[in-house]
Amino acid sequence: MVTTDGEYFVSSLMLLENFPDGDELELADEHRLVADFDMIAPDHFILAEGTGKVIEVRNGRVTQTADLKTIFTGVHRAIDGRIYAFGFNGSVYQRDGITWRALPKLRSNVLCVRASPAGIVYACGTDGLFASFDGSDWTAFDLSTNVDLQSLLVLDDGSVLLCGMSDFAGVWAAERWVQWDVPSSDYYDLALFKGRIFVGAGSEGLMVVEGSTFKVSKANVFSYSLRASARHLAIAGNNEIVRYDGKSYPCLEFNYDLEDE
Repeated sequence: MVTTDGEYFVSSLMLLENFPDGDELELADEHRLVADFDMIAPDHFILAEGTGKVIEVRNGRVTQTADLKTIFTGVHRAIDGRIYAFGFNGSVYQRDGITWRALPKLRSNVLCVRASPAGIVYACGTDGLFASFDGSDWTAFDLSTNVDLQSLLVLDDGSVLLCGMSDFAGVWAAERWVQWDVPSSDYYDLALFKGRIFVGAGSEGLMVVEGSTFKVSKANVFSYSLRASARHLAIAGNNEIVRYDGKSYPCLEFNYDLEDE
């Protein structure tokens, strides 16, 4: 996992300044299984562990730990400041202030949660899961698929772009689903950067939305996780992070010899 804010680039275990040459600053115990995190500020993070803990880190120090006893797949901070942690068995937790509460369970594993500027919360996940939360309960939508929906992106007009495995992509708008004809691939993540929507297509490279389909923006990069700031798009793949500023793609590679650890 990777996120970006100005010159800060973060993997699940370390913070790097002056990318890609900066020294690594330890962010969390390397033995923790960090599923995902969201950066509130360059020195302020929310991390969701696969072990079921959600950890808040400020200036390298843990300020809050909540053990929610769920295998988490991700975490998301909404514009209104609420935090959503989500994962297996349809679990979604919401933090308002410092208090966590469990939302009603969904029918399958949750892989992505995003909130719209209007406060509507959307979730997608395994077995074709797609639903919205109105503050009290979920409304499920039938997209006529059982593929895993990996990511969603809420657009300014209120429509929702979704992508997933087995060439699945399209847009949900005005209570209607429109399937897109996209290149054959598995799709893992979506990000809005400098007015364009980018798509992580794994080993097939980085793609960009053009009309109602995807076109290759950069081949020969592994793009499983995307994070965007006003200045950069960070692309995480197999042992590498690529930074895109709209022109160039400098790359940082991690060549760890696991046998020596």
